[in-house]
Amino acid sequence: MDADPVADPVADPVADPVADPVADPVADPVADPVIAIDPRAGSGPLEPLLQSLHVPCRLERLEYGDFAWEGHGPQGRVRVGVEYKTLQDALACMTGGRFVGRQLMGMLPHTEDGVRVPGAYDYSYLIVEGIWRSNPDNGLLESAVPGGWRRVAPGRRPFMGFAFDNWLLSLMTLTSLKVRTTDHQRATAEMLKSMFNWWQKRWADHDTLHVIYTPPPSAAFILKPKLVQRVAAQFKGIGWDRSMAVAAKFRTPLDMAMALRGEWMSIPGIGAGIAASVVKQWEQGGD
Repeated sequence: MDADPVADPVADPVADPVADPVADPVADPVADPVIAIDPRAGSGPLEPLLQSLHVPCRLERLEYGDFAWEGHGPQGRVRVGVEYKTLQDALACMTGGRFVGRQLMGMLPHTEDGVRVPGAYDYSYLIVEGIWRSNPDNGLLESAVPGGWRRVAPGRRPFMGFAFDNWLLSLMTLTSLKVRTTDHQRATAEMLKSMFNWWQKRWADHDTLHVIYTPPPSAAFILKPKLVQRVAAQFKGIGWDRSMAVAAKFRTPLDMAMALRGEWMSIPGIGAGIAASVVKQWEQGGD
């Protein structure tokens, strides 16, 4: 569901607030506010928890995000979207490109070929559920288990705690996504209730920061990876970590396919071993 278009109150100072609901935030109540919950994946089980907390909610398939609702923004009604991940889910997103390449692109405003594309939501959140830490001796990421801690290694690959923290920090800093964390599912439901209620309050009534607050830019933009970067990311030894440098070197996938080992070695972060492997993958059509 798309957000309501934002009207320009200067362009039409006598606009009817009924016909143009964004024109007057004060006279723009959100009728029958409700949290839409995508029934797929892990978000569906939170419906009974939200109902037990007396939160109006319903199951509704969402194209992007796991939860969505309407609320009050600085210029009227806005759409709020929430992506929900357990720690294991978040680590899978960190190592794969689907979350950033599809879900995040769909939720947030971004640019494609220099053209601004609105996101599905005006404000977007990521809730990560779990308890984790960096092991004090070796820095490996660990999750809480009864009686202690256990190393987190989805797919048998250990993770460093700082790497996960940096990934979350990048999401918060380089995009307009806001990241929140909870300990368990009940806490997630309680956080959703708190967030939902916050957004039902008129924007002018949020007076906590009136003395020191200056509104930030409306949103940071993310860039959709070019085709050459998306192709490069599929090769062993390249992945998303090195795909941007590859895209800076080659203009098209065909340029990559025709490149010799020396050209690959001229890319920062790619040595003789990776270069030889990539050329071999091109020649053999895969692994």
